[in-house]
Parts: sequence; structure tokens; C-alpha cells
Amino acid sequence: MFAPADTEPPRVLVAIKPMQRGLPLPAIRAREFARVSGEILLLSVVFDPVVARGLQGAAALEPVFKNRLIEDQRLHLEDTAQSLRDWSANVKVRVVWDSAAYRGILRVAHEWRPTLLVVGAERQAMLRPSLKGTPAELMHACAYPMLLVKESTSNDQRTILAAVDPSRAESRAVAGSVLRAARHFGSALDCRVRVVHAFPDPEKFALASAVEVSPGVFYATENLAALHRRAVEELSSSYGIDPSHTDVRQGEPAEVIRDLMMEHDVRLVVLGLSRHSRLQQVVLGSITEAVAFESPCDVVLIPQPPQGIETGERDAAAS
Repeated sequence: MFAPADTEPPRVLVAIKPMQRGLPLPAIRAREFARVSGEILLLSVVFDPVVARGLQGAAALEPVFKNRLIEDQRLHLEDTAQSLRDWSANVKVRVVWDSAAYRGILRVAHEWRPTLLVVGAERQAMLRPSLKGTPAELMHACAYPMLLVKESTSNDQRTILAAVDPSRAESRAVAGSVLRAARHFGSALDCRVRVVHAFPDPEKFALASAVEVSPGVFYATENLAALHRRAVEELSSSYGIDPSHTDVRQGEPAEVIRDLMMEHDVRLVVLGLSRHSRLQQVVLGSITEAVAFESPCDVVLIPQPPQGIETGERDAAAS
């Protein structure tokens, strides 16, 4: 889905909880995004501490019971896979053994190199965001775009919100990938794309004099909004998004995004994955985590792209 030239079929890795009943929502979302030509890999991570300890010393039985647990889950995943195959999806299954689900998912992701990782949001994490839990651990370590699936997302919602920040170098590096991903999801889901950017309160800036940062725009408190709007509109236009479909507002990013979700019929939010140390996240909090876990709709997190890839993507989008 996120191949530079849009020629490669998407590879969607879906994390499914062991023995989850029915057709899991992450699998349904994967089928929507993979389309007919894409490849889906359903993955479960299983573990039993009793088996791992060798059944109180019966080490010879450990491989037998471990393999039985893995095979039972594989058969369970095959039932889910067949439901997707009935919709003409190309689906495979895999089960791995690991005491930490996120670690097993990351290991398979490193081997399979998906274009999108799909994981269900944990209800407890949505009610009380924390640094624990599989989604939070994946946010901290995953190098691939990740879709966090929420039960409250409705197919009737027709807007995709793409959050960008062209004012900072580290954010500009991922903004292109965010906009490109938003366009792909918009096409797959038949949704319109709106671009959002939040900038700080101008009163926080104390400038001795105005500086012309681009033709006709001076960097001073009275026209700070114009500076940000021009940057966002130019960025949106370079990726084929109508500049009129932009919202540039003053305020904290997470709050601005929440406000826009109330104003528009938002089905999906796409934003860059800002990485901080665990200590920074505890002390300062995380905009990414606030949006990912508190928003009622699905969220796509785009990691920092490899150095130099943004220019190539923009050239491909503009061609």
C-alpha cells in the first residue's frame, strides 16, 4: 500500500489474540485495506507459563504441549482466514511462541516486512492510556506503519484526518509519508482527506523584529498563523491534496485533533509516530499516545522514514 510507485501489492500483518471468537475487527480492517491484490498474514502469539516451566519438571513433555497449543491456535486462525478467503482475500496464518506478545509480533514483522501492521486497541488501554500493553509497546518499537483498530469506528464516517507539522525538521521528515498514507486510505475507503496542523500560542514567542521567511510572509506574532497556513497548504498541494481541505489552528495538537473529530465525520486519523525515551513519555506525555488511545476512531501511526525517502515519495506523488 505504501510502495513508492504504488506498483507492489500491500502486505498486511494482522495481530490476532489467541482463541478470539468470531471474525476479529482487525482482520476485517486488513481485508478492506489489502484489497484483492494484497497479501494478509494473520498472526497470533501464544504462551503458557506452566508449559514453559516444563510442567513442574517434566521437560520431556514441554515440546509436546507447546506444539499442541501452537497447532490449536493455528487451526483457529485458519477458520478466520477462510472467512476472509471467502471474500477473495489472499490470507496466510502463522503462530509463534513468546512470553511477550509485542516481541513475537515485532520478530515476525522484521522477517515479513509488512507495509501495514494492524492491531486491535485494548479496551483497558483506551480507558487508561499507559506505557504498558501490546499496542503501547509496539508504538515504542515498531518500524512499520501501524493501524490501531477501535470498535467504535463506523463505516459511515467519510473523512480521514492527516495530522502534520511542517514547522519542525523532525516532523517534516514524516509529514510526506503521513499525507501519502492518508491518500491511500482515502482511496481504499472512499473517504475525503483533510489535513490538520496545530501551532503554539503566538504569545509564547518573543521576537525582537520581523523576519521575512518566504515572499510576502514575515515571521512575527501577528502573522504567525499565515506562516503556518502557507507551509501546510504548500505541503498538501505537493502531495495532491486540495489546499482548501486544510485546518490550521492554534492550540495543543491533541486538543485540536479532538475538536476537529467532533466537527467532521472522521473515520481515521493518520499521524506521525513521535518517539521519545520512556522517561520523556512519563514526564512530558506523548501527543501520539494521547491521540492514539483517546480518539474514538481508528488511528494509523507512521514511523520516521529512512533518510532520503521523502523526496522520492514527493516526486512520485507529483508525477
